[in-house]
Amino acid sequence: MMKSTIVKSVLMLLAFASVFSAAPASGNIEFTGGYADFIFYNYENEASSFIGNHLAFDLLAEPAKDVFVKAELEWSTQRLFPEGGRIATAGISYAYVDYPIADKMRIITGKFLLPFNVYNARLYRPDTARFANPPFINSLLVVNEISPLPVKAAGTGVQLSGVVDAGTDITLGWAAYIASRSEQEGGDCVGGRIAVISSGAFELGLSGYTTGIHDDSDLTMLGADIFGSYEPFELRSEYIKTKLDDSVDGFYLQAAYFFLEDYEIAVRYEKLDSINRTSVGAGWEVMDNLIIRLSYEWSDLADGITGQLAISF
Repeated sequence: MMKSTIVKSVLMLLAFASVFSAAPASGNIEFTGGYADFIFYNYENEASSFIGNHLAFDLLAEPAKDVFVKAELEWSTQRLFPEGGRIATAGISYAYVDYPIADKMRIITGKFLLPFNVYNARLYRPDTARFANPPFINSLLVVNEISPLPVKAAGTGVQLSGVVDAGTDITLGWAAYIASRSEQEGGDCVGGRIAVISSGAFELGLSGYTTGIHDDSDLTMLGADIFGSYEPFELRSEYIKTKLDDSVDGFYLQAAYFFLEDYEIAVRYEKLDSINRTSVGAGWEVMDNLIIRLSYEWSDLADGITGQLAISF
């Protein structure tokens, strides 16, 4: 416990020091946008329901040239499997200072989304995710087991990131961090991700994460993600292996096809240990920043229909 307290104190001091070491503020905090979505779901053995799913606001300040303070305020719910129902949360998803320390290298201090695979930090928004429900490997609760990486898992600490040109159109992206999470989520952790990226049409990443405060064993996660785009097709997959007392393996494979500019169809197959789920969906961009989606899923837990209205602003 003493080790955990010391680490948390150091991380918080670094976070606050970075804020005050930035140049004096030269601008105001700006509202830069946000998103919201509403969903209708009807699963077997459950009453159908229409609920608000997310409401988030993004804030930005630039106290000095190329120094950014970013934050997101969010209210959200997550569906519980298999018993149904939802858990609502409200708070600050992230709040950090982001500034350069070298050519093509930046440091983030504060509360940030963990760069483990890509769904957690980049694909969670309802206007960019192809399905209303996140993959099982990013769901809050599946079969009474708390996921170590629920959607928008975050930590408070320090993160270094950068890119390296590898010639032609290939770049190497990397991120490494040390952070503190709640005791339930695993406490202090270190981790990182490295990825090979090609002109936005291909990306292959490897991630790692480990904690050090468990009594008998540490929580270790290994991940891999791949993305490929060849218009009008898109293919994406993520894999996670978790080791604590027992190993937990999971993955999803997702394909999407875009046509007539405003329409998409998608299919996702996923597996978490012995639990399988297949989802098929379609989306229509009614107008800029407004998308309607409808999907049906078959799983070992429950079959059902989900409709979604997603808005970005």
